Amino acid sequence: MLMSSQVTKLEVYNTLIQPLDRNFSISVKLTKAHKGELLIVDNPKYQQLIDNYSQLKGIKLHDFNTKEQLLVQAVLGSGEYSQIKTDTKPLIGRDRDPVAEKTKLGWFVLSPGQEFNHNRMMLTQTSKTDYEGLCCLIGLQQV
Repeated sequence: MLMSSQVTKLEVYNTLIQPLDRNFSISVKLTKAHKGELLIVDNPKYQQLIDNYSQLKGIKLHDFNTKEQLLVQAVLGSGEYSQIKTDTKPLIGRDRDPVAEKTKLGWFVLSPGQEFNHNRMMLTQTSKTDYEGLCCLIGLQQV
């Protein structure tokens, strides 16, 4: 039941996202969410994942933050993700192990999407319901 509504102007910024070595860039539109924290996820502790899963050996990640929870600063849509994918085969281990995929922005570590364990979810949003929930969280309405 809708109890109230609010009309607001959305601030949209055109920007470039680049990897640390700056050998690629992608133009994206960022929509500013007027919230102190957009999303927070439990720290997946990448070094532990690399140490614990043999299929991840050899990947290079640049985020070894030790905080218990991490702030999500940007969410890429499927259109942007399709632009950063490479032909490199994903590194897949056993059933329910994390998957690593090399992109033009660097390595992404993903959940295989079979479990619903918040400690291993690793930023995957797969259903329309999840997307609509995310839009509601940041104050965007679906039309």
